[in-house]
Amino acid sequence: MTAVATSQGRKGLPPTTRQERYGIAYLGGVCAEAGVGLGETRPGEDHYGIDAYLHMSRGMVSVQVKCTTKQFTSQPPKHITWGITEEWWDKWCLDSAPVFVLLVQIPNDGSKWIDHSQTDLTLHNTAGYWVQIDKTMAPKPKSVILPRSQRFTKDTLGEWDLIHRKGLGLP
Repeated sequence: MTAVATSQGRKGLPPTTRQERYGIAYLGGVCAEAGVGLGETRPGEDHYGIDAYLHMSRGMVSVQVKCTTKQFTSQPPKHITWGITEEWWDKWCLDSAPVFVLLVQIPNDGSKWIDHSQTDLTLHNTAGYWVQIDKTMAPKPKSVILPRSQRFTKDTLGEWDLIHRKGLGLP
């Protein structure tokens, strides 16, 4: 028997809110797998252009999470270009910690994000990709490029920790 969760008499969350929540949940799942602590900015309070802070070995790194149905370019090198605002850029540049953008790619059909049809197995039909914000870029960019080669996994968190330690002048 399959149980289906519905919101009786309610419309449910708007699609963009569902995507926002799913993106944060995806980040949280990978952090849990890697044993990395996550502090989420409360919904509607990401006034600094940051959705989450990850507790690394020597402090925190900042993460802006986006979730999209946008597809990669068909020509190599495959990537997704994500538009950013000048306001976000200015806020990220004020952050003393490294800032990463995590883009979670999902299917267009919301019912296909998670597959519960397998016995004793749940499959997420999603993937995350990341880029570090280069705060030295001039002029201010209007977009960031997320290469398909930069897949977000638990190993990425070790890489982010290393980037953060190097930024502090630590080995």
